[in-house]
Amino acid sequence: MFISSSPMGTAESPPGLRERKKLQTWRDIRAAAIRLLRDHDFADVSVDMIAAEANVSRATFFNYFASKDAVVFDADPEELAAYRSLLDTRPDHEPVWTSLQQILVATVDSASEQIVVQHHVLQRNPTLAGGGRTYGDQFRHTLIQWATQRAVAAGSTEFQAALMVATADAAATTAYRFWDPASGTQALRDLITAAFGTTAPYSSS
Repeated sequence: MFISSSPMGTAESPPGLRERKKLQTWRDIRAAAIRLLRDHDFADVSVDMIAAEANVSRATFFNYFASKDAVVFDADPEELAAYRSLLDTRPDHEPVWTSLQQILVATVDSASEQIVVQHHVLQRNPTLAGGGRTYGDQFRHTLIQWATQRAVAAGSTEFQAALMVATADAAATTAYRFWDPASGTQALRDLITAAFGTTAPYSSS
C-alpha cells in the first residue's frame, strides 16, 4: 500500500514560477484522469481523452507521464517531501509501532482521492498491480530507514525494526485489500487501525 517523478523544488530551494507552472500542469493532468476514471473503466480511458479533459496536447501529457499507468500511480512531485515531513513530526519518544500506525492513517488522509481511484482501477485491472507496488517503493524505503533509526535508538535491533515495518506494511496492505471504496476512506482508516490492533504484540515496541 505504502510514485516516479522529478522533484520540483526542495525545502532548501523553493520552486520558482516555471517549476510551479509545471507542477500545476502535472496536477491538472492527474485531476483530469481521476475525473474520467471515476466513471469509466481504465481500458476505456485513452491518453487522448485525458489530454483533452486536461486541455493539453498528447505530447504535453507524455512530457509529464511516461504512460497511462503512470498517471494513476506516479506520486505528486511534492509528495515524498511531505511524507518525510510527516515522519519528522512524530514525537521522539513515541513507540515506533504507534508512530507507524499514525503515519499510515495520515497517508490515507493526504491521498484519499488518489487511493480511491487506484483501488477502483486495480480491482478492474489486476494486471496493473505491479504499478501499485512501484508506487510504494520510495515510501517503503523511506519508512524503513526512518523506523530503523527510531527503533534502534529505542533499543531494538535492525532485524527487529525491519520485521516491525514489514508487519505494519502487511497490516496496511491487508486492510486495503479488504476495503470497499464505496464505504469511504474513513472505513479504510478504521480497517488499518483494526489491523494494527490485531498485530498488537508490537504495540509496546
